[in-house]
Amino acid sequence: MDNRSEPKSASGKPISGARELVSGARELAEWAAEQALEAAELKPQSASGKPISGARELAEWAAEQALEAAELKPLQLLQQANTAQVALVPRGTEIRDLKPYLPKVPDRKCDALVLLSVESFCRLVNEQKEPQSRCFADLHAEPYSVTCRVDWHGQSGEAAGWDEFTITLQLRASNEFKAWAGINGKMLRQAEFAEFLKDNRLDITDPNGGEVLALVMNLEANSERRCRGRVPTNAGQTISFEEDTHASVNGTTITVPDRLGLRFPLFDGGAPIPIDADFKLRIQDGYLMFGVRLLGIDRTVRAALLAVAGQIQTETGIPVYM
Repeated sequence: MDNRSEPKSASGKPISGARELVSGARELAEWAAEQALEAAELKPQSASGKPISGARELAEWAAEQALEAAELKPLQLLQQANTAQVALVPRGTEIRDLKPYLPKVPDRKCDALVLLSVESFCRLVNEQKEPQSRCFADLHAEPYSVTCRVDWHGQSGEAAGWDEFTITLQLRASNEFKAWAGINGKMLRQAEFAEFLKDNRLDITDPNGGEVLALVMNLEANSERRCRGRVPTNAGQTISFEEDTHASVNGTTITVPDRLGLRFPLFDGGAPIPIDADFKLRIQDGYLMFGVRLLGIDRTVRAALLAVAGQIQTETGIPVYM
């Protein structure tokens, strides 16, 4: 092996003597055999660049590969997210994935979280957002939602994202809204409407909810009375009742408001907002029926949804697409 690098031990001293030279010969021979099998494809060359031919030169070339392998230094691995961690095995062999040898941690964030309040949504998005994060709102039909795609794609000309980490705000109707929407436009008998007011009177701000409940409960207590007539007034309608009996005629006069002022949140976790409602009554078969009609509720819901989208964009700094 004239004019070639002399083999050295692990301590860097030149190897001399048969014992030292053949130390580890089995491993070196196995590796050299693998190199020899691949030599036909690799087309090994000598230091001068000439193709290697003949068993002796091929063996010398394989020995050089082994000596170079001993001098390989560890590579600086990238620890950046979304970057594969690999190592280069000696020249002419392969690239190996180091994932099986690395700590058991995720390569990237991957989750689909669902939150129910705007405040929690904005706080978490601010903790996790990246420059390419975007929010997409579905506000056309229930269930309403706003989804932040944290690892969304970059802008034109930039790299695509994995799109595997999302945070979704579900705007669910509040219990108060569902209760009033459940009777919206319906006519209820006195007893049924009184039971409804017992559970929801605190949502009435004008007139006082307790006064409305007392009114309806009084009518319930006198449900055996029949209506004689009604006269419109500036304060609403005046209803005159008479006892349903052939023995006597005793009348009672009661004033009923024609408008209710309500206040409740439309969505879970949202702030209460004022809502106006018509307060209706009808006479069916001589008995009173009560009903409520929420005024402009579709416009009110739409305005509340747009307000949520604006709040998210302001608090997170992320565009909201609808």
